[in-house]
Amino acid sequence: GRTVYSYEQLEEENNKQRIDLIVVGGGELLHLKKIAFKDKNGMPLIYNEGEIWEKPIEFSQKNNIKCIINGVGIPYDFSFEEGKLVQNYLESIPYISVRDIYSQKRLQNIGISNVLIPDTLWNINDYFHGKDLKKEKYIVVQYGAQNQKEKLLEIINDRFVRAGYKVILLSINYCHEDSALTRDFERYTTENVKVLNERLSVNKIYELISGSSLFIGTSLHGTLTAVSSGVPAIIIDMYPEVVGKMDGLAEWLGNEVKMISDIQSLTSVNMEKCNKPDLSAITEKVQNHFDDIVKYLI
Repeated sequence: GRTVYSYEQLEEENNKQRIDLIVVGGGELLHLKKIAFKDKNGMPLIYNEGEIWEKPIEFSQKNNIKCIINGVGIPYDFSFEEGKLVQNYLESIPYISVRDIYSQKRLQNIGISNVLIPDTLWNINDYFHGKDLKKEKYIVVQYGAQNQKEKLLEIINDRFVRAGYKVILLSINYCHEDSALTRDFERYTTENVKVLNERLSVNKIYELISGSSLFIGTSLHGTLTAVSSGVPAIIIDMYPEVVGKMDGLAEWLGNEVKMISDIQSLTSVNMEKCNKPDLSAITEKVQNHFDDIVKYLI
């Protein structure tokens, strides 16, 4: 296993053994809003504005350690004042990569050059082999929002269960709202609808998604896992008012994956048009990106 250290321990760990490179990323973290998570005990964990990416950069500069930005997302436009602050932090970073064209434009707008790469989890098949799994007639559903949960369950029953599919509802992002769906709907478990209100391992989540016939969800990495394993996917964009990571994912995949902005649209999505895209160009870009990173360790 790996040990996870807090930012407060960086100084101590660097004194024990000098850190060669600090990699900041990934996720939608490069912005100036508070970030709220839940820890493993369900308690709130708050990062103040910019803290989650400013601290490691400050530490690298203080200790003369190389620092790069790896595959981050930038979900919001910067104001003039915000842009100046971000620019001051990033102008000395030698390699900055972002995972969608909207993040790229937001940095370019404040004068910061950057490299556009696919999300680095697109090489997931280097570690797992979902394409080798036999696809079963069941659908995996994940939902990371509180609104329209009941409508989602209603449509799943009316459209998919009645069509002969079994359905598995599960959580992927335990630090967000996924578990609210499985917790609230656990009592609705039936012969055809299985609600997994438990903390699943990464291997188990991968196995369930990769062995399914269809993935429906709000999770970028859930969608990515499905598509990488040859499973059709329907993306639910739970923040349609924000141009961000899901729009960026759709850009990478073109018209091969269907994205909807409201639950009701699930009633009319043509599943036959949920294609299985060729990912060879995407995975090659990820590998080239990691090859580029290596030079910063030399």
